Amino acid sequence: MVNDAKARTAMIDGQLRPAGVNDPALLGAFGVLPMEAFLPPGFGGMAYADDSLSLGGGYALPAPLVIARLIQAARPRPRDVAFVVGDVTGYAAGLLSGLVSTVITVLPGDEAVPKSLADQAGRESLWAQYDLCNIAPVGKVATDQAICRGPFDIILICGAVAAFPPDFISRLSPGGRMTGVLRENPESPGVLSCLERDQDHFSTTGLFDAATPYVPGFSPAPVFAFG
Repeated sequence: MVNDAKARTAMIDGQLRPAGVNDPALLGAFGVLPMEAFLPPGFGGMAYADDSLSLGGGYALPAPLVIARLIQAARPRPRDVAFVVGDVTGYAAGLLSGLVSTVITVLPGDEAVPKSLADQAGRESLWAQYDLCNIAPVGKVATDQAICRGPFDIILICGAVAAFPPDFISRLSPGGRMTGVLRENPESPGVLSCLERDQDHFSTTGLFDAATPYVPGFSPAPVFAFG
């Protein structure tokens, strides 16, 4: 049987630190928060693997290193308000919770979501168990209303997108940061990127190659070829 505490330590020392994840508070969050507790039944043994984890219904949990780099690239600060999209398990929101003032996270809410991923009460119980009381979950159908609660200091997209959504960009506060994996072509791995707002100027920096699945609803539109 896998010792989960030792597995977390091995993941931090073998995956995160060697790849440049060095924020003490972030590493501390990874060391305390049990990823396996946020996974559906039967998936716990696959926690901490250096790969994304397919959870069914088109949903996935990015590899720990991708989650860590997304959060570190967003440079969270204690007074920040963060908006999280694509975090189907609630794990990334939990990691970010102790680093910022408030986390608003969009939960899956459509028929394609496996029942094992729709346990909102269980997710909230886990957050409470670890004193993560600053997380405000909203249903997927309320994404438009939730983004209108901005502006946000951080927008964290937990996975790949074809492009950073304009509606999200417009809700960044001055000095705000949005991180996600830009993957214009499904055949390419994608690039973990950070978009920053400096007053009315926006700039995007590609940081690392990152192979991770698309967040449902954010993949490229299909291209039809007529032959």
